[in-house]
This record gives sequence, C-alpha cells and structure tokens, in this order.
Amino acid sequence: MRAQTMLIVALSAVASSCGVQRDLSAGRFACAQGGPCDGGPAGQDAGGTDAGGLDLSACVGDYAGVVSSGDLGTVEATLVDDGRMSFTFTTIGHPTKLTVSAQVNPDRTISSGAPSALIQGTFDEVRCAGSGTWTENGAPGGAWSLEKE
Repeated sequence: MRAQTMLIVALSAVASSCGVQRDLSAGRFACAQGGPCDGGPAGQDAGGTDAGGLDLSACVGDYAGVVSSGDLGTVEATLVDDGRMSFTFTTIGHPTKLTVSAQVNPDRTISSGAPSALIQGTFDEVRCAGSGTWTENGAPGGAWSLEKE
C-alpha cells in the first residue's frame, strides 16, 4: 500500500512540474510541452492567432463549401490571422460572384456588416469549419457550410 501511495505522489509531482494546464488549446498545449509553436521555435509561444481570445491559428487558410438551400452553388473563403474572413459565393441564379467580408467573433459567431450582403453563422475552431446563412440586398441567398481545404 505504501508503494502505491508513493507512486501516486510521484506521478502527481511529475504532472505538476510539466506545467500542463487544462484550459490550453491543442496548439498551445503542444507549444507548452516543447512542441511546435505558432510561428516560433519549440517551447516558445508566439501568441497564436487571436480573434478576441479565440485561438484560430490552426484554422488560418482557404475554405471551400456549398450553398445548400435557396440559390444553390458554392462558397469559398479565406480566414486570416485576426479572424477576418472573405467569402465568395457563386450560385446558379447569379451570373456574377458575390464577395463579402465577415468576422469570426470571440463567441464563435460569424457576421458581416455590409448592408448589401449579410452573413450570419457559427465557426467551429476544432474542426475549422463554419455554417450559416447569407442574404443579398435583403433577399434570402441560402444556407452555406464550408471546411478548411
């Protein structure tokens, strides 16, 4: 019994000396454990990508998806390090592409403020995916979903 108690105490000491924190994202956890960090050498946290406290570093890049209701078509997007996302909708009913800028907010919502085209949705930083709806000039555009390429 004494050996088991000593083993538990020893494991607890090792775990506490590793600096493991439960609230770290997967990328920051790897960095804290000496793995690759966001733009810096192992063991040095370069801060990661931040959208008001939401770590998007693993999700920066190009996205592709579909417009699945309303005016059917495709959607492409690019996410940059501060949470800004540029969407391009190509639909069957519109011969021209519609490009809209939006923001991934700290509460994981996606929104745009453009009066001619509005985007609303949610972002999943674990899967690097988003979904929502868009409207153009007040008319429903449809539901969209996309994932990182």
